[in-house]
Amino acid sequence: MTLADPGQHPVLPLHGGMGLAGGVAAGYLLARPNSGAIVLEGDGNHLMGWGCAQLIGALGLPLVHIVSSNGVYRSTGGQRVPGPSDTGRVHAAAKVLGYRHAFSSSTADELDDALAQAVLLDGPSLLYVTEDPAPQAPPRSAFVTADYAEALTKSVPLTTGPSEHGERAQGRSGRGER
Repeated sequence: MTLADPGQHPVLPLHGGMGLAGGVAAGYLLARPNSGAIVLEGDGNHLMGWGCAQLIGALGLPLVHIVSSNGVYRSTGGQRVPGPSDTGRVHAAAKVLGYRHAFSSSTADELDDALAQAVLLDGPSLLYVTEDPAPQAPPRSAFVTADYAEALTKSVPLTTGPSEHGERAQGRSGRGER
């Protein structure tokens, strides 16, 4: 990971961050207490990062948390994502996370209005942006789960050198390899 635009407005892309976007933003804000941050992530990533989101809320960090909601884990095959979408649920989610403000939008004008408000408010704001329904999931690799499972069963047991006790590390089977 590198800063895409280091300088006054750093940008850190986290494609495939698996819920880490909020945590990275929290770390940035704790290291730079007089700054603010905007996080943009998908709804699947957001749900994986609720622990970090609760930290952001508990600390009242100055962050605008934008969640692009298409209802699926698009990058992993289009599995359905449970989560808030209507305004009432977005406000409930923000309350549970400790965020001070909540917005939802489904049009460009609503998004513009919500962002204009959110960047002026103290503490964290949660903004759910409803996208058009996700199109067909992206194509998957030819290497499927069954191939992965088969490859694991054929793998060589993991071993290392002698331990401090003079024994070899345990392999996958649980038997010491000698």
